[in-house]
Amino acid sequence: MAKQLHTRSHTEIEKDGVRGYNLEERITISDSLVPTADELRPLQDLDPKFSEFFMQIALKEQDNRHESHMAEVETSNAELKRSANNEILGMILAFLCVLVFGALTALSLYLESNIMAGIFGVFGISSIVGSFVKGRK
Repeated sequence: MAKQLHTRSHTEIEKDGVRGYNLEERITISDSLVPTADELRPLQDLDPKFSEFFMQIALKEQDNRHESHMAEVETSNAELKRSANNEILGMILAFLCVLVFGALTALSLYLESNIMAGIFGVFGISSIVGSFVKGRK
């Protein structure tokens, strides 16, 4: 049964003309479906099966909470796997990009096209730098 407990206490201390003040506030909220023993005792007097009924409700609630928590954990694990796969795929594609630009640079040098070799070399170096520098999200 839903319960709320609100307590407030304060302390004043005075020493050598200096006064200190401490305020402590406690709020307790219980949203359990199972009543406390004090609440269950009068119901138990009416019908002895009340406590068994409330225990069954509590067990069903606990099972439901475990199922929902496990569903959240499975969703989180799937998202982490997807993220890891994306990072691995990105590294593979970056490596292939470096290889392609390196091969194009070598081909341009072989064909004696220095300008194209320079352009492909700059793209190759920029792809290497881009692989290791992470942008802001």
